[in-house]
Amino acid sequence: MISGDAERLEKENKKGGYWMEINGEDYILADKIGVEGACHRTTATPNVAVEERAKREQREKLYGKGAIKIAAMETAMQVQYEQYVARTDAQMWPIIPLKI
Repeated sequence: MISGDAERLEKENKKGGYWMEINGEDYILADKIGVEGACHRTTATPNVAVEERAKREQREKLYGKGAIKIAAMETAMQVQYEQYVARTDAQMWPIIPLKI
């Protein structure tokens, strides 16, 4: 049985990103992790407008007046990365199960 302090610490660690939890599981198979990290598939409709607004507000908070310029640079770098991945057919290696 887990003590109250240990349980609280475990919950805090999960919130802090020390644990990977996908679909209620504390592990993920390596073959489910791509070059952009673990992906979570869902049938829910994404709320793109809210996500974009949150990203814009975060950039403005972090970068101030230079937010638009930095967003453009980030977008250019992301496009270059995606083109490289498509061109080289990047694969993760080795494909072995991981228990995190």
